[in-house]
Amino acid sequence: QDPVFVRTGGVQKGRDGARVPLPWRGDSAPYGFSAVGRTWLPMPEGWAAVTVDAEEADPLSTLHQYRTMLRMRHALPDLVTGSWSVDAVDGVLVIRRGSSFACAVNMSDGVRECPVRGAVLLSNTGEEMVEGDSVTLPPSTGVWMSL
Repeated sequence: QDPVFVRTGGVQKGRDGARVPLPWRGDSAPYGFSAVGRTWLPMPEGWAAVTVDAEEADPLSTLHQYRTMLRMRHALPDLVTGSWSVDAVDGVLVIRRGSSFACAVNMSDGVRECPVRGAVLLSNTGEEMVEGDSVTLPPSTGVWMSL
């Protein structure tokens, strides 16, 4: 249904393949997005668990993570104005902002010790990863830290 794709005879792709209506509520498509029961772009089945209503009820959801990050962005000046640097150590990507903030993401398949020392403000797992003064990162885990 991509108008750009159709207009260019299939030469150029538009954005239809990269977006989908936001699932708001309910157990089946269109998940509260449309009052008439259909949408311009098809909605995938099985999205009931990622509707806004479902994520509101889950403190570890992506929605809650983003809301927490937005609150922190306003509360931590270095996230807005701090200089930044990027480093990679043993499969862990570290992004520092100013002198008081770092984000570390374990991009490896194994458990890694975080190369940055600080207090964990937020993690994408909700699990406690601190032991003594070190932070252990399971695979595919990220943390925001106050330095």
